[in-house]
Amino acid sequence: MPEERTPEEKMLDEAQAALENGDKGRARDLLTRLIKTNRDNVQFWLLMSASVETHKERIFCLNEALRVDPHSQLARLGLGALGGRPLDETLAVPLAFQKRNWEAALFNAAPQGKRTRRALIQVGLAIVVLAVIVGVVTLAIFFRRGAPAIKLGFGYSTPTVGPSVTFEATSSPVVRSVTPTFIGPTPLSMLLADPYTPTPLYVNTPHNLEDYNRGLKMMKDGNWPLAIISFQNAAAAAPASPDLFYYMAEIYRNLKKYPEASQNYEKSIQVNPNFAPAYLGRALLKLETNPKQADAARADVEKAISLDPSYFDAYLELASLKIAAKDGKEALTDLATAADLNSASALLYYERAQAQLLTGATAQALTDARQSMQLDRTFLPIYRVLSEALRAEGQVNQTQGLLETYTQYVPDDTQALLWLGEAYAKNGNLQAAKTILDQVLKMDAASFDARLQRGLVELDLGDAKSAADDLSLAWQTNPNSFPATLGRARASLLTSGLAGANNLLDAAQRLAQTDQDMAGVYYYRAQVMEALKNGPAAILAWQNLLKLPPTGIPADWLTTTSQHLQTLITPTPSPTR
Repeated sequence: MPEERTPEEKMLDEAQAALENGDKGRARDLLTRLIKTNRDNVQFWLLMSASVETHKERIFCLNEALRVDPHSQLARLGLGALGGRPLDETLAVPLAFQKRNWEAALFNAAPQGKRTRRALIQVGLAIVVLAVIVGVVTLAIFFRRGAPAIKLGFGYSTPTVGPSVTFEATSSPVVRSVTPTFIGPTPLSMLLADPYTPTPLYVNTPHNLEDYNRGLKMMKDGNWPLAIISFQNAAAAAPASPDLFYYMAEIYRNLKKYPEASQNYEKSIQVNPNFAPAYLGRALLKLETNPKQADAARADVEKAISLDPSYFDAYLELASLKIAAKDGKEALTDLATAADLNSASALLYYERAQAQLLTGATAQALTDARQSMQLDRTFLPIYRVLSEALRAEGQVNQTQGLLETYTQYVPDDTQALLWLGEAYAKNGNLQAAKTILDQVLKMDAASFDARLQRGLVELDLGDAKSAADDLSLAWQTNPNSFPATLGRARASLLTSGLAGANNLLDAAQRLAQTDQDMAGVYYYRAQVMEALKNGPAAILAWQNLLKLPPTGIPADWLTTTSQHLQTLITPTPSPTR
């Protein structure tokens, strides 16, 4: 039976086939996606070295391959042949012969025995090596993995900066590489490897510079280091252009090279103090390096807006800062202005959903969150916000899939994990809920919510002793918690502590705030009274439950109530004449 191949292996096959057919562009796109999921795969870098177009790119890829595997003979041979490192004197053949025998060496290095697809892929690297010799270059590919706080300051607006530079808006996205054609399902890890919604270039100065155009292309492909080299060369030729320093700053910021980013933002502002994007970029840099600089960052954002009142991204960031300060109403004002500038941005609806949640407009928040996801399903933070909006609208059961996706990429978000545990419990998957809550408590043993939720799940699983332990600990943390008090009463009922259960139900009744809370008190009070053989008190509790509005009361509770009343209330016999 043939060995089952993973989607990554299939994609690697396609990249190799594209190289064989001379379609280097498609090979680059496929390999870029593969490297985003695993930057430490030698095969990917060797193949990429055959897909790129310049000498520097080729050397970069081979150096990356050597970083991953310092003993890679192919990478060492290639670098020696390209002048990227001294010739490899440990090899027993001269350089010219090394070149001629590169392909043979690769075939000899292939695994022996069964010829799996993986082995064939290894053998196929001969094509790569040959391509390296005839002239391929270094591709610098750096990737941002799930950092939703990072936003490039590329907006949609036409700026109104000073007369020293001519700008024009463009609708060309600059961040995410073009999705290649791929036969078969795209692995989710690839779909969400770069959770950022791309926005068009803020500026596209008509520089008549090859390096500038190459830099834009490399930015579009996400090839940050090569873009840096290109913009550096362009800036040397046009030092009075603030956009060149701004783009370098943006790249450095996303590579987390913060000193270099700061220097280039300042250089951009020095060249043209009226260049709005540099102020927004500097604001983002301040927030990333020190969140306590929110006031200074806000001043920069407001400066960018004052220089360009049509700067869409600046309004989004200003709203984001206000949302972080829990000022949803003011954030909505900025987002209304942003919507007038561009109503087709996933980020707009994402920010607006958060602001709506702060103001209590949960239905509108849900609408906006769904619109954001419809516009960009690869923007990971929307999975969390959409889940929050669904919860606010009482649709916890619909959040499971969203939270499974989100927590796969953000596994340390304890709040999202708690929500996922609740969704599992709501959908009847109690063991999965307990597993998630176990995980949260390992991360934060003092979490009241996790302790409470796990106790309630253990009750539903019938593990009364474990439930009693968890609920007691939760109650000690917050004795005024209605769910914890009612949960303790339920645990006492299961362990035959009827008197204690009754006392706890008295306490729960004093803490109840809603009809649903009172329904819980009556439902379990009736069962305690039945266990104590107090029929009249049980009947009264069941009847009180039926007097409550049925909205929010579980349907099976109402059915159980009717059944118990029929059993407890014996019809009065007709008098005999």
